[in-house]
Amino acid sequence: MGNQTGAEETAGTVSSKRFLDAGDSLLRILGRDEYVAFVLYILRQVKHCQGQEKQTEPLQGDNPCFVVFITRRCHVLKEIVFKALLSATLQKQLDDGWFDISSIGFTRNELTAENIENKLFPLCRKHFITDFNFLSMGRAFAQYFDKTHNLPDFIIADEILLHGRAMNKLLLSMEEQLMSAYSSLIKAENRDDGTTEENRFAIRACFREHVRLDIYAQKQNRLLLLSRYAREGTLFGNKRNELQWRKLSLHFAQVVSVATVNNVGFSLSFVKKDDGEPDINKVHMEIPQNEGFLKTQYQIVQTHMQDIPLTNHIVLFTLGNELKAVWSFRIKESPTKGHCDNPCQMAVPYFMTGTIPTKYVWKVFLQIRGKIFENLERMTIYLEDYKSLKILLNLGLGVDAELPENWDAKQFHAEQVGRLTNVLLNYILLKKYLPTGTIEQLKNYIDYELLQSTYSLFEFDDISRKYWLRNVEGAFKLLWSLDFGNPTAYLNNLLLDSEGVDISEFSLRHPTEDETSADSTLENNVLDVLYKLGVEAEKHAHERISSSYSFSEHSLANWGVAHSIMDVLDCYRHREREIEAIPIFPYLAELIHAMDLGIISMTPKDICEWEPEKNPDSNSIYTMVKAGEQALFIKPIRYRNFIPVLSEIEKKHYPDRIAIMQETHFFARYCIDFVAAYDQETYKKLGRAGKEAAEDLSYQLTNFLHELYTSGQTVSSWMIPLSPLPKNECVDPQIGEKADDSPLQDAYIHQFHRMYGYD
Repeated sequence: MGNQTGAEETAGTVSSKRFLDAGDSLLRILGRDEYVAFVLYILRQVKHCQGQEKQTEPLQGDNPCFVVFITRRCHVLKEIVFKALLSATLQKQLDDGWFDISSIGFTRNELTAENIENKLFPLCRKHFITDFNFLSMGRAFAQYFDKTHNLPDFIIADEILLHGRAMNKLLLSMEEQLMSAYSSLIKAENRDDGTTEENRFAIRACFREHVRLDIYAQKQNRLLLLSRYAREGTLFGNKRNELQWRKLSLHFAQVVSVATVNNVGFSLSFVKKDDGEPDINKVHMEIPQNEGFLKTQYQIVQTHMQDIPLTNHIVLFTLGNELKAVWSFRIKESPTKGHCDNPCQMAVPYFMTGTIPTKYVWKVFLQIRGKIFENLERMTIYLEDYKSLKILLNLGLGVDAELPENWDAKQFHAEQVGRLTNVLLNYILLKKYLPTGTIEQLKNYIDYELLQSTYSLFEFDDISRKYWLRNVEGAFKLLWSLDFGNPTAYLNNLLLDSEGVDISEFSLRHPTEDETSADSTLENNVLDVLYKLGVEAEKHAHERISSSYSFSEHSLANWGVAHSIMDVLDCYRHREREIEAIPIFPYLAELIHAMDLGIISMTPKDICEWEPEKNPDSNSIYTMVKAGEQALFIKPIRYRNFIPVLSEIEKKHYPDRIAIMQETHFFARYCIDFVAAYDQETYKKLGRAGKEAAEDLSYQLTNFLHELYTSGQTVSSWMIPLSPLPKNECVDPQIGEKADDSPLQDAYIHQFHRMYGYD
């Protein structure tokens, strides 16, 4: 088969536009009504926490309250709204009465930029957390329950709820963590508080009563959400049909792609909005040829997915022909202005591995922790920062806690340890590979807001006599000042016995400019595999939604087959066998770019997450690649100009799939001369001419339909504007509609009608 057709502009191209500030980008992409509604949705969460603050008394009265932003994108969108609240655009709109703030209890004086920054944001830092932080505090919440026979109130916020699997995973994991932690507390103190099952039931029942799901947009069809959380009074959501949620999801993805907030879930990241040093685009790295037994390979690769340039410093760690790990430092410029006329520079380091026994991850974590404590003993530092860092590295057990030498799957959460170790390794590698001067300058641009939301600690404060979230900003600043030593020992202890992938069939050559250009064959090959992962996950959900069988709760909380970063690389090796040597660096760069755009996520994953105590020796962690809802947009956007015709064919024959496929095949053969004459971009990508091109187009379109139908989708559910934003035109902020490809789509419809003599 030849190359894929259509311009590859997944989630829309907005990079060439320039936005005045965060408020301007939100408005011009979402349109006025959606923009106003989403800002009010975030402000409602702020108001809830403000009201709770005024009522709470120490150890009595109302409970502590947390707003948990589930999924990476939801948390990033919240941060973008926070930037917008301070912007000149939104502040003027507040003056002009765009927002009905009185309906949620705010006055205009409360929402001045000064009051937001000095009062409301500090308030939010005490209450707003990520889903990862929520899960990591399970033991602390169990201790709170033990003392008060109650739990904090939890609002779980999500921008779009499609099936409910991520929500199920979060809630089910917290239930199990609370039950396990509470049982351990009682057992450790030799208390007779009833049977173990009664204790487990008590804390789980209490948790259910203190959870509320506040969803901005909920898919109106049947959900997989656990029934105990889907009940009235617990689930609140504005229901959207198929076309509405897809359009909203596309626009949210565009908002994230142009923001001055890094699209990260738990990692260290940098945002530079001024014209000071360093120029992150010009950072220089010194990579040694070896790290102990591991050999390193280093390249700088620039990719252009969605026409957004992204520069990737990529380091491979290999042992023989086996790739053990990948470290990247990705850099881009946002089209939204910072505090000066220069573009806002953004950077994220990330460490990716194959499968590593958890006992080795634990060993390296303790090794790094020991080195940090050794550093602290020689320093004169602020007491609270010192205390916060020790509690963070003691995994919330307390400032003087001793951690066991061997990994204990019953006591600790493997993914929590994996993510924190990942962050620490990023600190270590940056400080080793970047010049000292650059390191000193970069410390001013660390995004501490994300780190606070992800790693803050729930504890009882002896002075205020209240439970609070400990501020960890000082802890991470302190980490940046420490000397971790050479990374060789850490990397060798972590990776030598890990499972990687054989890269003997890959090439280490530098990519050509054509290979990394926007919409290149290589980029589309990468996106094809990611689309397949997304379709697999959608099919997994569809089978459970449409089946009359009952499924276990754990089955309703996963995406089916889990894929590691090494599995995905292996897919490319087998997929492209006709290519003599596949260049591994640009493939990795495109994967990382897809992660930056939210098409996929990568995160440390516990291979035995649901039953670690049954497999203590087989406990392992790997970097999981998960294709989110944005992966489903890859081919609909690629074939967007054919969707109106395919939708008409579908309406004519559905549910007869054979008839749909046959007519699509006939249409592709009939219209190939038209494609050659009027749609040169598509025709060139077919790579062949005449009859062969027609067969190629037919194969692509029918295969696209097959993937849609087997995953429970239809063509008609993609009849939304899938075009990128116009590159040099303004979008009407009152409407928010995008210029589309309607002239070419209408021409294809006309050709289709000519087949049957309609015209």
